[in-house]
Amino acid sequence: MLLGACAPAPHDACATPERTADLPPSLDEASGIAASRSLDNVIWAHNDSEGTAMLYAIDRSGRLLAQMALPHAGTQFDWEDIAVGPCPAGDCIYIADIGDNLHRRDDRAILRLTEPASPASPTSAIERFPIRYPDGPEDAEAMFITPDTVVYIVTKGRSRAITLYRYPPPLRADERVTLEIVQQLSDGIVQLPDLVTGADASPDGSRVAIRTYTRLRLFRFDDTLSATLPPPGIDLLPLAEPQGEAVAFLGGDTLLLATESGPERTQPFLSRVACTIR
Repeated sequence: MLLGACAPAPHDACATPERTADLPPSLDEASGIAASRSLDNVIWAHNDSEGTAMLYAIDRSGRLLAQMALPHAGTQFDWEDIAVGPCPAGDCIYIADIGDNLHRRDDRAILRLTEPASPASPTSAIERFPIRYPDGPEDAEAMFITPDTVVYIVTKGRSRAITLYRYPPPLRADERVTLEIVQQLSDGIVQLPDLVTGADASPDGSRVAIRTYTRLRLFRFDDTLSATLPPPGIDLLPLAEPQGEAVAFLGGDTLLLATESGPERTQPFLSRVACTIR
């Protein structure tokens, strides 16, 4: 499981998570969610993998607002997380094409496109930033972006300790960049259900949320992560998520969670948890 604080940190407090809305059938493998910074009540989402690269816009009640094919994103992909963050164009959507269950991929990358002006607006061309790990293949499902436009990836912890990596800025589309190790977040490999499945940074960058299949942790972020919720964090088991996958800050102290339909093809849904961040 995720380690506790590396140094003492004020304790945040969170209420019991509550299921709030069903997801539309088209998002049965919802692997990543991110709240728009400029469009009210818009959540960007994507599936784990499907025949066509597709970006979805939903509202906080789970209603489908639009779906946009991104054919220029390629046909071989394993999208695992999504984030909204700053970029030269203003606000951009970042997609983590980093899934690698078999540790075979040599085409992992961070994708970036300008956030559409509305859910129905055409999408911009996609920039692709290839990445590699310094210590061999890793499987990861979690990414977050800080206000200074630095990309971080958190590995699942299945083959090595859960590790936080940083893309050394600036983003460069013309080369495959080796990520930098920031810190390890577990004593060693972890097992189900403690594998990391999603992450997000608060809009001001002061907090990072990291979730596993069954738990949610909050961290203070200042170059490294230090836990603010006492171990073992928030228990998500009462939600009965089929396969807990995604987390996003909604602004303020509220977080949104999403689940896939899972092996049993159960109805996927959104949940919300209100926290007091100290």
